[in-house]
Amino acid sequence: MDETIFQEYVKAWRNRKKEAERRQAESLRQAREAASKLARILVQDYRAGEVWLFGSLARIRGFHRRSDIDLAASGLMDLDSASYLAGKP
Repeated sequence: MDETIFQEYVKAWRNRKKEAERRQAESLRQAREAASKLARILVQDYRAGEVWLFGSLARIRGFHRRSDIDLAASGLMDLDSASYLAGKP
């Protein structure tokens, strides 16, 4: 393989890698934003005392394309109270 073709190949590979990293960072940002919104809902609407993020989204470099959002909450009101507040007795 001649040097020019090889350098074009390397350049294309670097561009693909950079784009994949950009997409990964955007997915991570969106997932963390969604987790934050969900935590606010748990606190405001369901009176959670505390909400914790765990799993791959909580770890540095743990998040990947098949990751989900793992939240744990303490002090949630019971389902009957939540249904009442939602207007669904």
